[in-house]
Amino acid sequence: MGVKIFHVEYDGYIDTVVANDEVEAIACCVEDTLYNESDITSVVEIPESDWDNYKINIWEDNDYTKEPYEVTYREEVMTVGPGYIMASTNPDWTD
Repeated sequence: MGVKIFHVEYDGYIDTVVANDEVEAIACCVEDTLYNESDITSVVEIPESDWDNYKINIWEDNDYTKEPYEVTYREEVMTVGPGYIMASTNPDWTD
């Protein structure tokens, strides 16, 4: 089976994480954010059948002065591997 996508919620924010399983998704968030595992309030797997319904903004070269382009979860997951946060609602994540 391939990778999965999870929404990991903490402190009112949601990170969208590519991982092999829920444990790896949590570990990725703990490693890449300043939050502890105890701060995580919810982990929800997004069914693959819904990946085309979710979209994220991508900025070329992470240049936030440029206009972003939009991709679906499915398009983005094809370019990354497990253990990757591909989106976040936390505004500090992009700083």
